[in-house]
Amino acid sequence: MAGQSCSSKSAEPETVLTDQLQASVDDHELSAELFEKLPSWLEDGTIKPNNVKLFDSLDSIHEGFGMHRDGKISSFKIVYKV
Repeated sequence: MAGQSCSSKSAEPETVLTDQLQASVDDHELSAELFEKLPSWLEDGTIKPNNVKLFDSLDSIHEGFGMHRDGKISSFKIVYKV
């Protein structure tokens, strides 16, 4: 705001982020296993990606937001062609 000084004595953002998001060995091992197995799971159909509803342009964003607002998005993701 005009005329106001913006001085803060809070911790640096990097310090706050690191304090809140500590890495864990369990999380690392789980993600390493996921990234190792994901390609074969997709290939053999163990997991399947969501279907896509493709909109031809960004002019359709209002329609996509309307679908979301009305709860009409289920088992597919919306993609906009740019």
